[in-house]
Amino acid sequence: MRRWLTIVCWMLITQWACSSGYGAYLEQGEGVPPRRPTPIRPRPPIRPPIRPPVRPPVPPNGQQILYARASDLSVGWPATHNQMTVYPLKGRDLNFPAIFSLQQALSRGYIWIEETGQVGSLAAHNRSPHFVFLMLGEIVGGGWQNRTLAEDTLLGPWAEGVRLPVYCVEKGRWRGGREQFSSIPEASPPCVRRKVAQGATQEEVWSEVDRLSERAGGRSPTHDLSQCLRSAPCYGEIDETVRAIEGRLPKGTVGIMVFCGNRLVGIDLFGSQHLFSQLRSELLRSYAWDVFGEHPPWWSRMGRIGANRLLDRLRRANATCTGTPGDGCGLDVWGEGLQGHGVALGGSVLHLHLY
Repeated sequence: MRRWLTIVCWMLITQWACSSGYGAYLEQGEGVPPRRPTPIRPRPPIRPPIRPPVRPPVPPNGQQILYARASDLSVGWPATHNQMTVYPLKGRDLNFPAIFSLQQALSRGYIWIEETGQVGSLAAHNRSPHFVFLMLGEIVGGGWQNRTLAEDTLLGPWAEGVRLPVYCVEKGRWRGGREQFSSIPEASPPCVRRKVAQGATQEEVWSEVDRLSERAGGRSPTHDLSQCLRSAPCYGEIDETVRAIEGRLPKGTVGIMVFCGNRLVGIDLFGSQHLFSQLRSELLRSYAWDVFGEHPPWWSRMGRIGANRLLDRLRRANATCTGTPGDGCGLDVWGEGLQGHGVALGGSVLHLHLY
């Protein structure tokens, strides 16, 4: 028993000595593995945002521009007077900026039109912050001779030196007019506009003017188209036709289909109700001159069903974008028995003349 007690005592003493020595060893910092410092991770570099590659602008699609406008139209009830039948085209008013007609812009001094030294060309300067629309077939007086515009042109704000393709409609005068051109409240009838739009020769346009003047009975010493029309004995009858039809066009009209019997005389379609209202009177007068002297039977008048079928043909017609002297893009339409020209702005039809 005593022996076992001695062994236990030595074991306790040994354990105490070992623990004391190891504690002192730890206090001196020996034997403890050093702590690894926490690595400082560098911040990733700030990369510039990845930008998509710049793609060239998509050219406007004439087919889509035409279909978008034609599919929005509906045919209203006709207005008929004498031999002329007019179907109003109703549609939504597209979101165009304020656009002035040629007559309004010239009367307010917004634009200046001058000679370029060539019979088939004039130069237009827009001295205003507004858009100005010059319609195919409008007549400007002054300069060397009175001219009719050969193409729809949209003058942008502050546009300078825009070349306007024109045709002479006063073959008996050379010089002697005002230097500044003014707007004449007459548009060339569709028979003349058609020749101009198709790129006829100057002699063919003069021949068409002479035929129209002879049929109307007007006279002009210089063979001026506008003077021949205004001096015709039937001018009062033409004015009566314009007033009778204009008063029957409903609100929201953006264009017209004009027939003489079942013959399509022409279609004028706009993207803005305001712009159509500015040009409505001179357009109706030009159509009245075109059908004057014709006497189709009453039963041959184009019905509303036929007018709707014609609108369906317009929706199926082909169209392509072309160049234009001013802003926007030109439009050429063909197919389905129709042909026409116009101008578009911002991917929407601004004006289109069809025959």
